[in-house]
Amino acid sequence: MLTAFFFLLAIFTLFYVLLVLSFIRGWTNLNTYRPVPGFDSTHFFTIVIAARNEEENIGRTLRHLLVQDYEAGPWEIIVVNDHSEDATAAVVKDLIAKKKDSAPELRLLQMQDDTAPQPAVAFKKRALEAGIAAAKGDWIITTDADTDRGSKWLSVLSAFIREKEPVMVSAPVAYHKEANLFERMQSLEFLSLIGIGAASLRNGTPNMCNGANLAFSLSAFRSVGGYRDNSHLASGDDEFLMHKLFNAFPGKVLFLKNRDATVFTRAAKSLREFVMQRKRWVSKSTFYSNRSITVILAAAYTYSLLLLVAGILCFFYPGWWPVFILIFFLKILSESAFLFLVTSFFNRKTLLILFLPAAILHILYVLFIGIYGNIGGYTWKGRKVK
Repeated sequence: MLTAFFFLLAIFTLFYVLLVLSFIRGWTNLNTYRPVPGFDSTHFFTIVIAARNEEENIGRTLRHLLVQDYEAGPWEIIVVNDHSEDATAAVVKDLIAKKKDSAPELRLLQMQDDTAPQPAVAFKKRALEAGIAAAKGDWIITTDADTDRGSKWLSVLSAFIREKEPVMVSAPVAYHKEANLFERMQSLEFLSLIGIGAASLRNGTPNMCNGANLAFSLSAFRSVGGYRDNSHLASGDDEFLMHKLFNAFPGKVLFLKNRDATVFTRAAKSLREFVMQRKRWVSKSTFYSNRSITVILAAAYTYSLLLLVAGILCFFYPGWWPVFILIFFLKILSESAFLFLVTSFFNRKTLLILFLPAAILHILYVLFIGIYGNIGGYTWKGRKVK
C-alpha cells in the first residue's frame, strides 16, 4: 500500500517538475523588451483607476502618474470613486484643482447609489466599466489606487504597443517596501505568480495577469463584450478579459517584460488581510472557461495534500524518508531554478534566502486556502462579499 502511495506521489512530482520546467522555458523565451526611441504614439491612452476607501494612497498614486516622462501622444486619467466612505474623492478633487495646465487631464467620476451593481458583488467591474465608458482614449490602462511606478512606465508601455501592435498587454507587478518577514515572504510568492502568468502567456497557455498593470484596446474590449459574462464574480476582471481576448485575437495578447514598466504595490499587512485577499483570488477558480486551468489548480492542491501525508507517514515508517527527501528535493530544485530567474529580473534575488521555509509553509497554505477560499464569503474594502 505504501509503495503504491509513494509511486503515485512520484508520478505527481514528475508532472509538477515538468510543469515548472515549462514555466522556465516560457520565461527564458520571453525576451526583455527594449524600446525603440523616436516613435510617437498613434494612440490616446486613458488610465482608469477604480478607487474605494483609498484616501491614504490615491494622492501618491496620482502624483506618480502626473509626472510621467511621456510626451509621445495624448493621455488622460480617470478616477472612479466606488462609493468610498472616506476622503478619497476630496483628495482627487484637490489634486485636480492644483494640477498644472501642462499635465494630462485628470477626471473624477462618482459611482452613485442608483448605479450600484447588479448583482451586488460586481462592484469593481462596474466602476471600471463607468471609467471605460467615459474614456476619450482608444486604449485603456487599468491600475490600482495604491500603486507606485517609475517615470518611464507609460512611455515604455506606449512604445511596446506601438511596436508590437497587440490588443492587450499584461505588464509586471511587484511588491515593495516590505516592513517585515511576513511581507517579504508574500513578495517572493507574488513574484512567482507574476512569473507564472508571464511564462504561461508566452507558452500560449494564459492563466494569470494583474489588473494593477493591464492595457487593452477599447475596440477589442467591446468586441468581446467587455466584462460581460463574469459580472457575478467580485474578482477576475483582469484574467477573464485576458482569456476572452486571447481566444478572439490569437497572438495579440502579450506580456511586457521590462523593469521600467513595473507597477509596485504593497503586501498585506496582517494575516487576516492576506487571507481575505487570497480568498478573493481563489473564489473564481472554478469559473474559468478553460477547464485546463481548473484541472491544474486541482492537481496542485492534490499534490500538496500527497506531500503532507507522505511527510507524516515517514515519521511512522522511517524507511521511506530517503524517497520523500528525493521527491521533495526535485520539487524545490525546479521551483528554485524558476524563482532565481524571476527574482533576477526584478533585482530581488535576496528574497531567495526565504525560499526553503516558504516552500514548506506553502504546502500548508495551499491546502488551507484551497478549501477556505471556496467556502462562504469574505470582506474586501469594507464590503462583505458572499
